Amino acid sequence: MKIFTIFVAFFSTLYLFAQSPKLSDDFEVMVGEKYEETDGKIKLFVKYKEAVIAVNRHKDNLVIQKFNPNSLKEIERKDVEKFFKDKRADGIIEMRRMKDNIYLFFSVWDKKNKTSILQYQKISLVDLSITGPKDLIKQKGKIKDGFLLKTTLKEDKLLVKYSLKSEIKNEAKSFEKISVNVFNNNLDLIWKNIIEMPYSKKKMEKMCYAIDSYDNFFMIAKIYNDDSGKDEIGRKLNFFLELFKVSKESDKLVKSKIDNKNKLIEEIILYEDINSNMIITGTTKNPDSKGFFNFTEGHSTGIFVLKLDKKGIIGNYINHDFSLEMLNKYVSKKQEAKNKKIKKDEKEKPFFRNLKIHTIVVNDDGSFLVLGEQYFKDLIISSSGKAQYEAYHYDDIMVAKINADGSLAWMDKLLKRQWGARKGTMSFTHMFSGEKHYLIYLDSEENLNFVDGEVPHKRWETKGGYFTVYIIDDETGQVTKEPIFDTHNVNGVKMEHFDTNKILSLSKSEILLEGFEGKKKDFLIKITAKSD
Repeated sequence: MKIFTIFVAFFSTLYLFAQSPKLSDDFEVMVGEKYEETDGKIKLFVKYKEAVIAVNRHKDNLVIQKFNPNSLKEIERKDVEKFFKDKRADGIIEMRRMKDNIYLFFSVWDKKNKTSILQYQKISLVDLSITGPKDLIKQKGKIKDGFLLKTTLKEDKLLVKYSLKSEIKNEAKSFEKISVNVFNNNLDLIWKNIIEMPYSKKKMEKMCYAIDSYDNFFMIAKIYNDDSGKDEIGRKLNFFLELFKVSKESDKLVKSKIDNKNKLIEEIILYEDINSNMIITGTTKNPDSKGFFNFTEGHSTGIFVLKLDKKGIIGNYINHDFSLEMLNKYVSKKQEAKNKKIKKDEKEKPFFRNLKIHTIVVNDDGSFLVLGEQYFKDLIISSSGKAQYEAYHYDDIMVAKINADGSLAWMDKLLKRQWGARKGTMSFTHMFSGEKHYLIYLDSEENLNFVDGEVPHKRWETKGGYFTVYIIDDETGQVTKEPIFDTHNVNGVKMEHFDTNKILSLSKSEILLEGFEGKKKDFLIKITAKSD
């Protein structure tokens, strides 16, 4: 975490409008009737046939709502009182939609029998009935790092992975064992296996996991050449990457070395494309700084991609570095000069600061979008020095389209500045319609007519703003930016706040979000992209 001391005496400034910007003509905005709020810590919206189902937590109660996505009216509500009373909040791993059901997963420690249990309760999307709890996995003793859940692209298979706790404390002599469990959409077990890693804990770092439509388990690991745990020694690469695969037909772990062309890896993601091929993508980085502070973490220099065929054979490593022209957009003159200086160093490349991969968008033709976002945290200290809290920053967006053959179609950097003490209204949502990508987020009025060379305005998360969209042509990468609505006046309704995790894609041209109007009432907003 970055630590800054900022003397803050007063955050509450008035939200003034000299002249309201013209709203986009490319979208229709519809506001629904208000209904009783649900202010819980968890929320999931899903579209099921001709309805929208929301699962919420309100204090200790479970609230299930059914909406009409055309009228935006709440047509059914089910309150299950004290549903969470005997369930610790940190025991709720997550909610997953699989076909006709939503599953709530809970991690439970059976103290009497000294057993780690993964439980679930099923909510039927057909009639909103609830069954369970039922035990999905029971493992004697404590497990390491908790239960990890992954689904396939079609959400019809579930992977549950966890690590067994080792009795050997010396990591140079300890070989980790992981339990792999694959279920269908009804949570019937397809296969399971306990896999012993071929390298000691000291020599390897597990990086990412996935399951494909054929029930195969995949894992990528970083394998060190020694026990130092360092990516490089004297700027010489000290690791290699390996892909592990285990299928239900065989207990054998198959290893494949990944040729990453001596590139340092920042982030790596393994996912399934529309044709059931596994894709490896992620970001690269410069050699680590040798100074007192290491500022290279999160500072990415480019994107890489590898594709596996259905036999598991890994294709060629393809790398796309970020251009200096793109990186110098929306930065200070000082940073621009630094980027140019780094460009002259043959061993380093200019980097995108604090970049984290946000979303991978899978296209029907085998191409895909990598969406990244600048994300970091500050420690804010009041002028008295007594109060301090974390502030989250969600800044510029990186968007790149990679063709099916791994070549680069286009790449861009999009201006965005958000910060605040809670994450709810920040970041962005992706939607695709009519061969155009839409990146939707909340922006300040000052940035709507941003001119290159100006200092961008940061939007504090409690201050409202304009629901704004970047419209990107899928073929050319051409970008336009337009405001959709003002949160202070959404068709006559004031929206106090909303959460980005309460946005649902209804179709390729519609999204639904939930707003809060400040008087214990929520309401739905539907945004429809007009066809050309």
